[in-house]
Amino acid sequence: AAYLAAECLAELDPEAASAAFLALADEFPASEEGSQAVFRAAQLADAAATNAVGIGRAIDLFRRAAAPPPPPADAASGAGADLPAGEEAAMRIQAASALSIALLQQRQGDHSNALVSLKLAASTPDGGPAVEQALALLPAAYLALGRGEEALAAYAVFTNAYPASAWLPDLRFWRASRSFDAGEWNEAAAQFSAFAERSPESAKAPHARYYAAVALLRAGRHREAADAAAALPAAFPASDILPAAAFVRAEALCQLLEFDEAALLFRGVAESPGADPALALRAAVRRADCLFALGGDAPERYAESLEAYRAAAADPLCAEAGLAPECAFKTGRALERMGRTDEAVAHWHAAVVFPFEASPDPAAEPWYSRAVFGMAGALQARGARDEAAALLRKLAGTALPGADEAARRLAALGE
Repeated sequence: AAYLAAECLAELDPEAASAAFLALADEFPASEEGSQAVFRAAQLADAAATNAVGIGRAIDLFRRAAAPPPPPADAASGAGADLPAGEEAAMRIQAASALSIALLQQRQGDHSNALVSLKLAASTPDGGPAVEQALALLPAAYLALGRGEEALAAYAVFTNAYPASAWLPDLRFWRASRSFDAGEWNEAAAQFSAFAERSPESAKAPHARYYAAVALLRAGRHREAADAAAALPAAFPASDILPAAAFVRAEALCQLLEFDEAALLFRGVAESPGADPALALRAAVRRADCLFALGGDAPERYAESLEAYRAAAADPLCAEAGLAPECAFKTGRALERMGRTDEAVAHWHAAVVFPFEASPDPAAEPWYSRAVFGMAGALQARGARDEAAALLRKLAGTALPGADEAARRLAALGE
């Protein structure tokens, strides 16, 4: 009756309920209800924990709940027999308490002790559902400590022991993510695709198909990547991953030199109201790249790319996203291809070279080097050999990208 009264109080006044549970446990320390009461008090403390003090209190209560019960009177003669109902309940509380402690330790970033607690939960005899969950969490716990091989071994143990577990889809997604993070692109593509096939109703299925497409792209399987990304809208028409998937499809088409279709896709992403602003801006720049690439066969596309680069550079997010030096260099490049070489040189100097030399930014290094080469080439073409050599000399004397190439070009000029 006292336990039920405390349970009724839990929704109305968790603090008072916790006190009631602990009072019951103090009064009946050897009873099944007493052990359960400490566990319920710990759960309430866990739910209320918002800082280190609260988490510490919850951990202390779970440890108290996990304390081994007194052995049954006939323990010596019960070897090999099933546990009495009360003792089995106590073992389940021990496993659930150890699991809860592990989750709280992970919240604190204490991954070493969290692993210890998970192992304790997983090894508790007759520990009930908490054993299965603890085993499911072990792979990620090992990986958090950089113990990759043990993580994979724990994954194999779980999948063999619980082939129909409700935790298995999440674990399979974790396994695919691990391959992706390790740069194992073909393996990651296969695993994400298998996850999506096995768990099409999962909230993670659209993301699995997206990451499969990304992995295919990075593996150099460009047509497969384009096809995989193209399949997402029909399969998941309401997913928020669709703009990113369209971006991946467009990138794959660029690798296949299908710039017209890629430009249309990039434009769609750039103008999509559901796209992340940074992704939309990157898509606008990549559309401009496609237009520039098409300029070789249709020179009027250079003018379109120039307009697109300038529009991207004018976006307030451009500098914050680190795209300003890239857009500035590419704007000059478009001007050069349009025959407006003097404008290109002036633009490269004002928008790329001078800002970098005044305030070097590591992210701008490749664009600075490329602007120097562009300026030097243009100056040399119009006979300004000394000015071109001076630019190359500055770059050759640095550790920046292209320094060796600058030295080679200087040597070709007789410097």
